[in-house]
Amino acid sequence: MFSRISKVDSITGKSLIFSSVLQIGDARYIDGVSEVLAVQRDVKYNYGNEEDYSTYRVFGYPSVYLPIDEQISIKTINTSPFIKVGRLDFIGATVSSVISIGNTDHIRMKSRIKHIRRLTRKAPAQGSPSPDTNIS
Repeated sequence: MFSRISKVDSITGKSLIFSSVLQIGDARYIDGVSEVLAVQRDVKYNYGNEEDYSTYRVFGYPSVYLPIDEQISIKTINTSPFIKVGRLDFIGATVSSVISIGNTDHIRMKSRIKHIRRLTRKAPAQGSPSPDTNIS
Protein backbone atom coordinates (compact mmCIF):
# COMPACT_ATOMS: atom_id res chain seq x y z
CA MET A 1 0.00 0.00 0.00
CA PHE A 2 1.36 3.38 -1.03
CA SER A 3 1.44 5.66 1.98
CA ARG A 4 1.22 9.40 2.20
CA ILE A 5 1.14 11.70 5.18
CA SER A 6 -2.34 12.88 6.14
CA LYS A 7 -2.51 16.44 7.47
CA VAL A 8 -5.73 17.80 8.96
CA ASP A 9 -6.00 21.33 10.33
CA SER A 10 -9.37 21.01 12.10
CA ILE A 11 -12.03 18.36 12.78
CA THR A 12 -15.35 19.12 14.42
CA GLY A 13 -17.93 16.45 15.13
CA LYS A 14 -20.76 15.80 17.53
CA SER A 15 -20.90 12.01 17.78
CA LEU A 16 -19.08 8.89 16.67
CA ILE A 17 -20.86 5.79 18.01
CA PHE A 18 -21.77 2.12 17.48
CA SER A 19 -18.78 0.62 15.61
CA SER A 20 -17.99 3.78 13.65
CA VAL A 21 -14.43 4.74 12.81
CA LEU A 22 -12.64 8.06 12.41
CA GLN A 23 -9.38 7.14 10.70
CA ILE A 24 -6.68 9.72 10.02
CA GLY A 25 -3.74 8.18 8.23
CA ASP A 26 -3.28 4.89 6.44
CA ALA A 27 -4.91 1.61 7.44
CA ARG A 28 -4.62 -1.91 6.05
CA TYR A 29 -8.06 -3.01 7.28
CA ILE A 30 -11.10 -1.35 8.78
CA ASP A 31 -13.65 -3.89 9.97
CA GLY A 32 -16.75 -2.68 11.81
CA VAL A 33 -19.63 -4.77 13.09
CA SER A 34 -22.73 -3.43 14.73
CA GLU A 35 -25.69 -5.50 15.92
CA VAL A 36 -28.51 -3.42 17.34
CA LEU A 37 -31.69 -4.47 19.07
CA ALA A 38 -33.86 -1.34 19.17
CA VAL A 39 -36.98 -1.54 21.32
CA GLN A 40 -39.51 1.29 21.30
CA ARG A 41 -42.19 1.41 23.98
CA ASP A 42 -45.00 3.81 24.74
CA VAL A 43 -44.96 2.76 28.40
CA LYS A 44 -41.76 3.17 30.40
CA TYR A 45 -40.60 -0.02 32.03
CA ASN A 46 -37.38 -1.96 32.01
CA TYR A 47 -36.79 -5.15 33.93
CA GLY A 48 -33.38 -5.65 32.34
CA ASN A 49 -34.07 -9.04 30.78
CA GLU A 50 -36.90 -8.47 28.29
CA GLU A 51 -34.94 -9.00 25.09
CA ASP A 52 -32.36 -11.60 24.15
CA TYR A 53 -30.34 -11.56 20.93
CA SER A 54 -30.51 -15.34 20.59
CA THR A 55 -34.28 -15.24 20.05
CA TYR A 56 -33.93 -13.25 16.80
CA ARG A 57 -32.72 -15.12 13.73
CA VAL A 58 -31.42 -11.99 11.99
CA PHE A 59 -28.38 -11.98 14.29
CA GLY A 60 -27.54 -15.62 13.55
CA TYR A 61 -27.51 -15.51 9.75
CA PRO A 62 -24.05 -15.95 8.24
CA SER A 63 -22.58 -12.92 6.51
CA VAL A 64 -22.55 -13.09 2.73
CA TYR A 65 -19.91 -11.14 0.85
CA LEU A 66 -20.20 -11.15 -2.91
CA PRO A 67 -16.97 -11.72 -4.84
CA ILE A 68 -15.58 -8.89 -6.91
CA ASP A 69 -15.14 -10.36 -10.38
CA GLU A 70 -14.64 -7.20 -12.42
CA GLN A 71 -11.19 -6.39 -13.69
CA ILE A 72 -10.32 -2.89 -12.54
CA SER A 73 -7.42 -0.95 -13.98
CA ILE A 74 -6.36 2.13 -12.05
CA LYS A 75 -3.49 4.48 -12.75
CA THR A 76 -2.84 6.91 -9.91
CA ILE A 77 -0.36 9.76 -9.94
CA ASN A 78 0.12 11.35 -6.54
CA THR A 79 1.82 14.67 -7.17
CA SER A 80 2.22 15.35 -3.46
CA PRO A 81 3.35 13.10 -0.62
CA PHE A 82 0.61 14.71 1.53
CA ILE A 83 -3.14 14.38 1.85
CA LYS A 84 -4.13 17.85 3.02
CA VAL A 85 -7.50 18.63 4.60
CA GLY A 86 -8.17 22.10 5.88
CA ARG A 87 -11.36 21.57 7.86
CA LEU A 88 -13.72 18.62 8.32
CA ASP A 89 -17.11 19.17 9.96
CA PHE A 90 -19.50 16.30 10.56
CA ILE A 91 -22.65 15.91 12.60
CA GLY A 92 -22.26 12.24 13.36
CA ALA A 93 -21.31 8.78 12.23
CA THR A 94 -23.15 5.76 13.53
CA VAL A 95 -23.81 2.04 13.03
CA SER A 96 -20.71 0.75 11.22
CA SER A 97 -19.66 3.77 9.19
CA VAL A 98 -16.25 5.21 8.32
CA ILE A 99 -14.86 8.73 8.10
CA SER A 100 -11.41 8.29 6.62
CA ILE A 101 -8.63 10.64 5.60
CA GLY A 102 -5.86 8.56 4.12
CA ASN A 103 -5.39 5.28 2.27
CA THR A 104 -7.20 2.11 3.26
CA ASP A 105 -6.69 -1.24 1.55
CA HIS A 106 -9.79 -3.09 2.78
CA ILE A 107 -12.95 -1.82 4.44
CA ARG A 108 -15.69 -4.20 5.58
CA MET A 109 -18.65 -2.90 7.53
CA LYS A 110 -21.67 -4.88 8.72
CA SER A 111 -24.79 -3.64 10.43
CA ARG A 112 -27.80 -5.65 11.55
CA ILE A 113 -30.69 -3.87 13.21
CA LYS A 114 -33.87 -5.39 14.61
CA HIS A 115 -36.56 -2.81 15.40
CA ILE A 116 -39.31 -3.79 17.82
CA ARG A 117 -42.26 -1.68 18.84
CA ARG A 118 -43.99 -2.69 22.07
CA LEU A 119 -47.11 -0.54 22.04
CA THR A 120 -50.11 -0.87 24.28
CA ARG A 121 -53.43 -1.26 22.52
CA LYS A 122 -55.51 1.88 22.89
CA ALA A 123 -59.19 2.38 22.14
CA PRO A 124 -59.67 4.12 18.76
CA ALA A 125 -60.80 7.73 18.78
CA GLN A 126 -64.50 8.30 18.30
CA GLY A 127 -65.42 8.22 14.60
CA SER A 128 -62.21 6.53 13.47
CA PRO A 129 -62.16 2.92 12.22
CA SER A 130 -60.90 0.30 14.64
CA PRO A 131 -57.63 -1.52 13.80
CA ASP A 132 -59.66 -4.66 13.01
CA THR A 133 -61.84 -2.92 10.39
CA ASN A 134 -61.02 -3.96 6.84
CA ILE A 135 -61.30 -0.95 4.53
CA SER A 136 -61.31 -1.77 0.80
